[in-house]
Amino acid sequence: MKRSLAILFAVAFMSSASVVSADDVVTANATISQPVVAPRSIPLVSQQEIEKVQKTEVTKANKDALAKKAAEAATNKEIAVTFWNALFNQHDLEVVDSMVGSKYIQHNPTYPDGKKPFKEAVAGFLAEFPESTAEIKHVAAEGDLVFIHNHIKLNATDRGQAAVDIFRIKDGKIIEHWDVIQDVPETAVHTNTMF
Repeated sequence: MKRSLAILFAVAFMSSASVVSADDVVTANATISQPVVAPRSIPLVSQQEIEKVQKTEVTKANKDALAKKAAEAATNKEIAVTFWNALFNQHDLEVVDSMVGSKYIQHNPTYPDGKKPFKEAVAGFLAEFPESTAEIKHVAAEGDLVFIHNHIKLNATDRGQAAVDIFRIKDGKIIEHWDVIQDVPETAVHTNTMF
């Protein structure tokens, strides 16, 4: 006995009939030798899906936990933005002493681990490029991580670089850093910009 998908769909949507015969459904490639029994009601979601939704229902405790995470992310974002602007736009090296943790992990291969070596490296960079800026374009935070998309320029005429810096923050201090950096090209195949 052949049954096409079209017959099965027809059966599924005929909620008023309890029996569908071959005369009721016409298809080009199906032959039915027996009546097909159609259910009177077809659930749109399975019982398993309903139970899953019920288990993940938002409780007051879940709402409180989500609010706490959102507040932590907002605080961490504020810490990272304050640090970023003070160090890379105002060139205030003292911010390293007050906002970087005693154990500072660096993932950029050109900067060493540790607060003191980091401060010395940035001091060298700022001495070499006293007109440098790093304008924040976008900021996002999730838990203890803050992501800053920025435009680094060595001076006012520099096309610069597009970068994403990622900071891990613990107990109000920056303790870890990653970055990815890409030169801003003279031309692009689109007009979207890198920011």
